[in-house]
Amino acid sequence: MPWEKLRQQQNKKTYQKLKKPNFFKITKKLAKEDRKYLGGYTEFGYKVENKKLVPDEKEFIVLQSMVNLRKSGLGYRKISDEIKNKFGKRIYFPQVHKILNRPHNQQLLQGI
Repeated sequence: MPWEKLRQQQNKKTYQKLKKPNFFKITKKLAKEDRKYLGGYTEFGYKVENKKLVPDEKEFIVLQSMVNLRKSGLGYRKISDEIKNKFGKRIYFPQVHKILNRPHNQQLLQGI
């Protein structure tokens, strides 16, 4: 009888170990969808207020300009050059690509 109890406890522990990584993945995914700040660098165009990412007025203007240039059919290199000429802010074209292809920025591109 005591062996069965011990075996049940061990099964619970292994189940909990298997369950934890999924729990963390799910909670992180939900936090990202809610635009919560999870640590590290802040995304371009956003700042942290009360542990949430909110649009930063200065950078968001640049972001909107990138979106409008992309909608008009310009490539990432041309957008990078236009941002440098317009705002004096150097953003390399791979960065422009990353910024515009984030899911929440894709919604801006689609006009949602």
